[in-house]
Amino acid sequence: MTEPTRPVAVPIALLALGLVVLAGLFVLSLVGFVLERAPIFVIDAAGTGFCFTALAIAAVRRVVSRRAEQE
Repeated sequence: MTEPTRPVAVPIALLALGLVVLAGLFVLSLVGFVLERAPIFVIDAAGTGFCFTALAIAAVRRVVSRRAEQE
């Protein structure tokens, strides 16, 4: 029995979309902080920055592992 194959591009595209969304939220948090000077925007920017970094690391690891499998 063979396992069904998943397209490799779908998970990587979802990771890329997540990175774009998190980057947009990070920018909005920084703009909100500049306009309002409220501490909640700093907390929000820190949280989205952390999530962006974690997702970026996961995306890089996935791309590197896929390239290693193809070689």
